Amino acid sequence: MTDLCDLTAIELRRMIGHKDISPIELVDSCIDRIESVDGQLNAIVTKSYERARAEARDA
Repeated sequence: MTDLCDLTAIELRRMIGHKDISPIELVDSCIDRIESVDGQLNAIVTKSYERARAEARDA
């Protein structure tokens, strides 16, 4: 499967709408990407992963 972070917002919305992926899966994929590259970039100031997961559960 293609890395979810490489897809467009339109593709992701369609996949969520068709229940191919869940909002939680998308958030976890984004968190994985952040963790894999942020050490080099140092772009994320505050990592609110639990809040992101909670909001994804409510979506």
